[in-house]
Amino acid sequence: MNDITNLYFSNYRKLLKIINIKKLKEIGKLKYTSKSVNSMALNATFIKAVDGNYFISLSHNYIENDDILHDPKITIKIDNINKIIEALSYQDRYLSQDVYFKKNGKDYQDYNSKISLNKFLSSWLTTLIREGYKIIND
Repeated sequence: MNDITNLYFSNYRKLLKIINIKKLKEIGKLKYTSKSVNSMALNATFIKAVDGNYFISLSHNYIENDDILHDPKITIKIDNINKIIEALSYQDRYLSQDVYFKKNGKDYQDYNSKISLNKFLSSWLTTLIREGYKIIND
C-alpha cells in the first residue's frame, strides 16, 4: 500500500469521528460547532451519490462585504466500500485547486495537488477532532 492510499484510509477514519455521513446524506446539510471559543462553525454539505460513492464539501464560512467566503472549502469523495476518502478540490479566498480537471477535452490529474490537498485534509481533520467539533443541528 502506498503513502497516498494510507492517507486515504487514515482520513476516512478521521472524517467518521466528526461527520455523521448517514445523517448528512439524509438531511443534505449539517452544521458543527467546536468547544473552542474562537472557532468558526464547520459546514458539511452532501453534494451527490455516484456509483456508491458520496461527494461532500466541508467548509468554514464567513461574510465579508455581503459575500459568503470559504476559508477553507474542500470537496471530498467518500468511498464507503473501500473505506477511503479523497480530497478533490480546495478553495479559500486566495486559492482554488482541483486534483482532476479537463483541458482541451482531455482528463488530467494534478498529482502534486492530490498529495498536498490530502495532506492538508489530514491536518485539518486532526485539528477539527482536537477542537471537539460536534453537530449542532440535530
